[in-house]
Amino acid sequence: MEKANLPANEQESRDPATWEPPSVIIFEESAELVINDENPEDEDTILNGDDDKPVRYLDHFVLFDSNRHNELVSLAALEEEDVDSNVEAAGFVSTVHDNDEDEGQEDDLSVTGESTQQYVKLGAVFRFTFDYTKKDAMFWIETEFSWYILGIPSSDYAKIYNDFIAVHYLAAYILSSVSESHTQVYDSFLEALKADTGIESPDFRAVVPVIRDFLDHEDTSDEYSSSPIVQKLLGGKVKKKKGAMRRTHHLTHTLRGRSGNLDLAVLRRKNLNPTHVTPFIGSLAKDLCLESLRVVGKEIEPKVAIEQKRRRRLLPKLRELVSRRHENRKEWRVVCSEDGPISDDGEQHSSSVDVNGETYEVGDVILTPIEDRSLSLSTNLTEKDDIAYHFWYVQDARLDHPNSYLPPRFASIVYIIPSKNTAHVRWFDHGFHIAPQELANSQELFLHNDCGDIPLYDIISCVRVKYIPPGEDIPKLPYDHYYCKFEHDHLSGAFTSFDYDVLRMTSQLPPPENCPVCVSRDQKEMDQGPREIDDGRAVFYQGQSFHLHDFVLFRSVEEDQPARIGQISKIVFPKGQCHADNIEVELKRLGRIHVFGDHLPPKEMKDERHLFMTPVVQQVPLANILQTCFVHPFVPITDEELGTWLTFSPDHFFVKYFFPSLTCPSWSDRKRIRHSSLSCEVCAAENTAIFRNKTLKIPLPAIDLFGGCGAFGLGLAMGSGCIEISHAVEIAPSAALTYQRNSPNTSVFNQCVNTVFEYAIAHFRGQGVEAPSQIFDPAVRVPAPPKPGDIKVVIAGFPCQTFSGLNAFKRNDDTKSNLFLNALSWVEFLEPDYAVFENVPGFLKHRLNARQEGIGRITGGLEQGGLKFLMRALLELGYQVRYGLLQAGNYGTPQSRVRFFMIAAKHGLQLPNLPYPTHAFPLRQTPSITLANKSSIRPILFQKGSALHPSVTINDAISDLPQFDWKDPHNEDSSRSDKPKAPERQSLVPSFECRKTDKHWGYEGLVPYSHPPRTRFQLDSRLNAPSDLQHFTRTLPEGDVRRVLHIGIRPDADYRGN
Repeated sequence: MEKANLPANEQESRDPATWEPPSVIIFEESAELVINDENPEDEDTILNGDDDKPVRYLDHFVLFDSNRHNELVSLAALEEEDVDSNVEAAGFVSTVHDNDEDEGQEDDLSVTGESTQQYVKLGAVFRFTFDYTKKDAMFWIETEFSWYILGIPSSDYAKIYNDFIAVHYLAAYILSSVSESHTQVYDSFLEALKADTGIESPDFRAVVPVIRDFLDHEDTSDEYSSSPIVQKLLGGKVKKKKGAMRRTHHLTHTLRGRSGNLDLAVLRRKNLNPTHVTPFIGSLAKDLCLESLRVVGKEIEPKVAIEQKRRRRLLPKLRELVSRRHENRKEWRVVCSEDGPISDDGEQHSSSVDVNGETYEVGDVILTPIEDRSLSLSTNLTEKDDIAYHFWYVQDARLDHPNSYLPPRFASIVYIIPSKNTAHVRWFDHGFHIAPQELANSQELFLHNDCGDIPLYDIISCVRVKYIPPGEDIPKLPYDHYYCKFEHDHLSGAFTSFDYDVLRMTSQLPPPENCPVCVSRDQKEMDQGPREIDDGRAVFYQGQSFHLHDFVLFRSVEEDQPARIGQISKIVFPKGQCHADNIEVELKRLGRIHVFGDHLPPKEMKDERHLFMTPVVQQVPLANILQTCFVHPFVPITDEELGTWLTFSPDHFFVKYFFPSLTCPSWSDRKRIRHSSLSCEVCAAENTAIFRNKTLKIPLPAIDLFGGCGAFGLGLAMGSGCIEISHAVEIAPSAALTYQRNSPNTSVFNQCVNTVFEYAIAHFRGQGVEAPSQIFDPAVRVPAPPKPGDIKVVIAGFPCQTFSGLNAFKRNDDTKSNLFLNALSWVEFLEPDYAVFENVPGFLKHRLNARQEGIGRITGGLEQGGLKFLMRALLELGYQVRYGLLQAGNYGTPQSRVRFFMIAAKHGLQLPNLPYPTHAFPLRQTPSITLANKSSIRPILFQKGSALHPSVTINDAISDLPQFDWKDPHNEDSSRSDKPKAPERQSLVPSFECRKTDKHWGYEGLVPYSHPPRTRFQLDSRLNAPSDLQHFTRTLPEGDVRRVLHIGIRPDADYRGN
């Protein structure tokens, strides 16, 4: 049929799709094209071979025939012998980096919305390649100037591309399956194919030619042709065609730098070990991750299977309970006993009550109904139902606030009030409806920090609950029993041990004093409210005592500034009732030396701990007083102890001078303070005792599981002052050797953490296995591994690149995503007192058992699965849990960096708090966490204007490094605005040539600091100062150099001259 004879609309529908240049800046591919962040000399981006072509990513791409009006074409066009065609491509191009340990470190960088990728129109595409021996292979294309790894196609091109690659990916799945197990039978393969891809009735006709073509290659081994799968698909025994030419798209690529770089080689997917776990962690993880976990020990029944059995047994009872819930309970017969105590207000209480023929006593844990119209009244229940789903709280759609929930419905009867026909109860939380959700143990309850009254006819049934004190294991419980170990705090999200002694003691008291929640609430209100103590010479407020002559911090009116400091000279109480707002505290103000800035003498540090006295007096309401602080020389420590004492706590300061004013003082006006000045001797002596006692304590031995070069583990040890890293595991040789040099007393294992874990268990069991070799030297064996009892703290900053928001190539089957399972297994094996986990905020979004939908797109699966799994495993192992997001700038670093932390402590030990911010960082104060159930937690309630110290700037951190500049490759001025200053700057600041042949650009050899330390940050950085500062930059492409030199020296400047 002629096209002209078709109707216009049908004619239009059959017009081939074409490439239309987008409305962005389009770069033409050439030898001179500079890609953002690409270094032509970086061998990690150059393909092994003779052409020295760089490798790049191509996203949102299209392939088109420029000789046919840019008609979109399939990759198959590259295999056709059509002399009239010219296949080209276009898309967003980015460089390839494979240093996984660096990726993801900047997860929390601000995103401006401007893409760093450049849209490039490529020249002619020569060929495509694909590695059929890998399930995770990607398609590559080659042009005259580069290789490109294909990412996500453009929306217009997606169908053409996906139709083409479907056959090749199926072929790769078949051939890689054969490579993994060449004896696998056909039926087993079909089951695995269905489980992995969802394909139930595959049509293999289109894939047969691809497999035949692969097998005809002269370098394929006989394991493929002898495979039962291949023989089934190809209809019998396979014979190769002699002399068959190798098709160009059957290729495996290796980047040059990665073939010889051991640090990178150990991280390549093919060299990674499967994740090793304990039987318990393996049972929890069953069906939650795609990887086949290596269980070290005898496998146990998966928790999901145990839960399914429990639900089947529970179903009849649940049907009865749900049916009872829907009865007209107000007509039930309710009879209270008359043997209860009488409270001080004359109220008669009952020790028990009969509700519709069932007797309930004080102390019983009961079920109460959910009065929510949105719930179905149907009793047609299935094995997927649980008591917690029907006798718990649900979000009420009728309430406006997103965090408004109906009360929880497991409760303990505290006392019964017959006159009101009510019971006072303490609520429980069930894990299904707080953070663990689906992964919660269905038989675990958590004490809730709230109580209330319910009608007696709302008591549906009684359940058995066993309280588990510290040191006691969870017994095997009947299917309809529960246990409780921890208390859950809704505000902070923490799971903590509760005081069993208080619980027992209050239960012996008469009502209403026997409610621990009410008692705790009353005590807290008493502690929060102010009261006069010590005959008016002190005041107790918010759990703290403030005495005359104490040094205190009080809230600053400038929210971006640190708290102000003063010494209490008088406390004025009102004649009437005391409130925090009507108690006046008279303070003698202290100033901060840092206000002098550049006006300080060269030998005087701008030290955040250095204060000065003034005669300024200020009246402050008690409500604005934050905390006490301690100032030397008003603390009885020696001058030799001063340095250690200052670093011992962020609320330690020192003072040397007296100035006549707070604002704009002159350095020449200073006077040395008199040591006879008044101070609170009691508080000072207590502080000194705490300092000296803690410094004498033996530090806790710790293992750093993903050590790197020691930044996290050794930093945690130095910062806490109570941890010593006895063992560290690190897979990258250079990092492991650096760790060993930084911490000579640490036993460093330069091995995969999975290998060390398997070895540690075998060594502990006395199985006589040979020690693995250190990767940096195969002739050297790793040291003896730790055993249970050796380690008190497990530190696990597990790899973050797979969770990072900046990782555009996330994979749902990346085994590095499962290393937190190995970390949990170490915790179970070593049984430490404490564990600390750290990762990027993206870990909170990590989904377990997710689906891969295109390059970098992961959907479905278990929302916040990583977080939920961590909590479930730690809780069941008997650990309390606290977690949150911390902003590094709030703790004295000169940058914005948010990280996720989780702290665990054994049941019964004190669970450490997350640290309160110490510095007045202007950005991102204390981020909250939104959980999968849409509730929010905020572990740290930070008030602006309350920090101890000012924020640390870049200048505070590195102004002591010698300055240098780059020379413009074309000897042009760096920016027009700086042109008049260029000669002066060049005379003051050394400039270095940017030669491509150099290893780096900057100072060579032993270069001294520009001046002595002028800030506390610089002083601390020189505690173990290296002899060689290595003060230089890496070499970069010429285009990047030009961009940097075009950045003006002013806030928010960029290379575009903005």
